[in-house]
Amino acid sequence: MAGRSADKKKGPSAVIKAYLIAYNAASMAGWAYAQWLLVDSLSKTGGDFAKSYDASGWVVTLVQTCAILEVLHSALGFVRSPIMTTLMQIFSRLLLVWGVLNIYDDQSIRGHPAYTTMVIAWTITEMVRYSYYGLNLIGEVPSVLLWCRYNFFWVLYPLGAGSEWILLMKARHGAYQLGGSILYWLYVAQGVIYFPGFYILYTHMIKQRQSYVSKPNAAKSKSS
Repeated sequence: MAGRSADKKKGPSAVIKAYLIAYNAASMAGWAYAQWLLVDSLSKTGGDFAKSYDASGWVVTLVQTCAILEVLHSALGFVRSPIMTTLMQIFSRLLLVWGVLNIYDDQSIRGHPAYTTMVIAWTITEMVRYSYYGLNLIGEVPSVLLWCRYNFFWVLYPLGAGSEWILLMKARHGAYQLGGSILYWLYVAQGVIYFPGFYILYTHMIKQRQSYVSKPNAAKSKSS
């Protein structure tokens, strides 16, 4: 059963549309692969969180780095996503994958359960998001995917952001040895802005959900 059809307003050109469909499909596949590697590692090691990064870290880093393209998509008008919201989310994640996990060869960080919970939140969120975007460009989004898109975030956003914050705070302790005071204060600053940043992203999704919920109700009232 299909849900609401894609937006009838003028969309991107055929070339841009094809590119965006391919980008969303590749991104969804990348996050699905990262989740498979994580789950496979947990199942084979009896739930050993310490092995999660070794199994999935390189894929998470690669796919998340490619998401830099989304800032360009927003800036060029390929999509209607607010550029500041997109930039905020991409930067915070890149700081985690490159500025914390990549430079800290430390099991107290890479092997922390927060890495596993963070990747679980990221992978589910992104598989749903990219599937939604790609199918919306094609013209139809299944109702179940719409429900997932506008309900999963209630739990996944706090889980992901909370896990990110824990890893960031743990990395703070070794910052002076790796990058001096600059790196230390970068971690501190990012840790402070996590709370207002999370509020902005979370309320943005709540507003989107309210719009999604209100549209079917508006359609029903017009037909009655």
